[in-house]
Amino acid sequence: MTEVGYCYCGGCNPRYDRVTFVKRLAEICPRVSLKFCGTDESCGALLLICGCSTACLKPKPGVVFFRVTDESDFLATVDFLCRQAGSDHLI
Repeated sequence: MTEVGYCYCGGCNPRYDRVTFVKRLAEICPRVSLKFCGTDESCGALLLICGCSTACLKPKPGVVFFRVTDESDFLATVDFLCRQAGSDHLI
């Protein structure tokens, strides 16, 4: 199973439910283990779960990451997780 870290922005201006977004990812992508991880921790690949388009979260240099700023990023996020797992499908 592939492990991918995720972290949330500070939540000052969320435009969608970020926690529900991550829960949906975990349900639809059972081959990927999502682990809460700060931007300063070593997590390999990292999902930056930003609440709005300001996208204030910044990863450490050299970290493979995908930035989410809206619910419409769901399918692109699933695609990112597929690529991290080395698969074209996760179910």
